[in-house]
Amino acid sequence: MKRIIAKIRIEEYCLYIGSFLMFLVYFLFFHSQSPWLESAKKEFHNLKAGMSYFNVTFYFFIFLILLRLIFWVTNKLVKVTEKNKEIKSNEWRHFSLRKKIIGFFPLVRLFAGIALFFGSLIGILGYWAQIFKDRLINNELNELDRIIFGNYPFLWLQSPNNLFKQFDWLLLYGYGLISVFMSMTFIIFFLAKNRKFLTMYIISISLAVIISLPLWYILPSTSPHNIFVKKTYAQYSRENIKDPPYNYQLTGLVSDFTQKIKEQQKGSPPISTIPSMHVVWSIIIAYLTFKLNKRLSLIFIPWAIFSTIGTVYLAQHYFVDIIVSIPIAVISLEIAKKLVRFEEKYYYHPQQDHNEASAKENIVKYIKKLLIPFRVLPSIIINRKISDEDNVKLLTFFE
Repeated sequence: MKRIIAKIRIEEYCLYIGSFLMFLVYFLFFHSQSPWLESAKKEFHNLKAGMSYFNVTFYFFIFLILLRLIFWVTNKLVKVTEKNKEIKSNEWRHFSLRKKIIGFFPLVRLFAGIALFFGSLIGILGYWAQIFKDRLINNELNELDRIIFGNYPFLWLQSPNNLFKQFDWLLLYGYGLISVFMSMTFIIFFLAKNRKFLTMYIISISLAVIISLPLWYILPSTSPHNIFVKKTYAQYSRENIKDPPYNYQLTGLVSDFTQKIKEQQKGSPPISTIPSMHVVWSIIIAYLTFKLNKRLSLIFIPWAIFSTIGTVYLAQHYFVDIIVSIPIAVISLEIAKKLVRFEEKYYYHPQQDHNEASAKENIVKYIKKLLIPFRVLPSIIINRKISDEDNVKLLTFFE
């Protein structure tokens, strides 16, 4: 038993224990009247939606595995066509698929934990969105914003001639591309030599959710756009804003984007605005990428800023949500640091580490191979012929 425990990484414990606790809460309090097949389909949909935060990462690794198979087949075909080399009859048997992908097994296990964790989260939030409609605190949050700033921030940001409207596409895509940036961060941390960044990343984003669940339960609220502009829950909202549509003049780009969000939520908006996971995860990503490589911060810190401002600009969050999100991010990172140090005391699985390191080396090699034609192409276009040096580079593409 001790040997099994020693082989499981700390982030997997966090994901699977967190998933178990959320599944327990879900099944204790949610009693579905639907047939079992329909309920199973809904749970599968939740798991699929949970993976959507890292869908780019998933497709990236599937692409690399397929790329490895293509390189292998191409290499074999090139060798077969060479007349001056003898091809042994058993050479095709030397390829072992298991040896080539065994380093990805820990990654598959991690993806399974991520799917379970975020799938169970979506299940709980979906259930809470149905039963907490009569005790939303949107009016209180909105008034708190007004007391702090003397205005409603989401209305002020969309007022005519506001400077932020000149950068609406940055704020929109900063907010809307969070799954892409989460996936990019995952890939970067996975390929990093020091694995603690990936461990801290997974632990901190999952811990932020666990810490926030009680707040979402106690303080359920939906977005200002849903409650005050679209009036999705009009019967639960007091008319404390003077005619929002007249003060809320969206650009065409933002209007289309918010309409898509409304269609995705299908009349049952989430009640998890305070704290904002968009803000919490943005802070975590910006901090960890800065610690890993200062140059990465030139990309991820501006994105985190645009994403955070975008939450209010798009009326998806109150400014108070941002204030509450900051300590959640800090606490999650601090606990993650302690858990990483704790892992060093029990974890021991050198073979798994070796296989994963080998898989990382192969990934880097595949990426470099993939870039070879793009590096050679400018030289070919300029010289209008393939030089010997370029020819050697292209041949290494098939090795």
